[in-house]
Amino acid sequence: MNTNNNLTKLISKEIEKDTFPEAQEMTNFLTKKYKKDLMAIIFYGSALRFNTSDGFLLDFYVILRKLHPSIKNPLMRFFSHILPPNVYYYELERNGKICRAKVAIITMTAFKKGTSDQCFSPSLWGRFSQPIKLIYYDTERTKGIVTKALSNAIKTFLDNTIKSTEKKISISELWIKGLNLTYGCELRPESKSKINSIFENNKKRYEQIGKLALEELEIERYGTFEIKWEKLKWFLRKYWTRSLNILRLIKAAYTFKGGIEYLVWKLERHRGIKIELTEKEKEKPILSTIKIFFKLKIWNSIN
Repeated sequence: MNTNNNLTKLISKEIEKDTFPEAQEMTNFLTKKYKKDLMAIIFYGSALRFNTSDGFLLDFYVILRKLHPSIKNPLMRFFSHILPPNVYYYELERNGKICRAKVAIITMTAFKKGTSDQCFSPSLWGRFSQPIKLIYYDTERTKGIVTKALSNAIKTFLDNTIKSTEKKISISELWIKGLNLTYGCELRPESKSKINSIFENNKKRYEQIGKLALEELEIERYGTFEIKWEKLKWFLRKYWTRSLNILRLIKAAYTFKGGIEYLVWKLERHRGIKIELTEKEKEKPILSTIKIFFKLKIWNSIN
């Protein structure tokens, strides 16, 4: 049985481009903005899960052939290469309502690497093991590349999870464990109840895709030493990923217009606090970032 073909077909069907109007309008805006080197736009996250923009920030990944000339600032391109992705904040007004979006910009090369077993951090293969919509793609070939990358993300997620598991568990338990591990690498880990709801709301999908992925992986059971090593890797993965995320927040503060506002929004969301910025602080994003980080002792988020 060609499980790879079955897994790819299932993913290809899942990512078809149907979504609500606000997400489509933001996609149209992004398509025009990045049209020259645009390959694909992925819509994902909470707004997709609940199928509404009300009360949610829309999450997008914009995949480019190359960063130049879409990202004109050399400093921004440099940071995007060494610490992808670059993240931007956009607003659109629709019927008197403001639609807000967080947009990550990445090259196809970086996207493929981040969703594969070549990447130690789960930032991409953890995120894209969950449902997404491929809301724009330039060619069928691009759709195929993205579909394969999503398949790799799912297999990498399950592979890294099951190798750290001491006893045999069900596919459902495997997904819940993996979601807890990957969300645990974030600066603001989700609660167990939230993670359980993410799985339960799409249980059939996770079980069906998980079964096909595991059939392809054919993972052998590990011994005690190997399991301990895999657990250590998850421990290291957590601190490595949190450190990278702090660096990304610092990068966001001064590599693009509105970066300090995005940083404040992100920290408010992570910490559940209100941060007021003066006009002078907005004009000096680097100094403001250092001040905020020392005030909140942000390095403690690594622990």
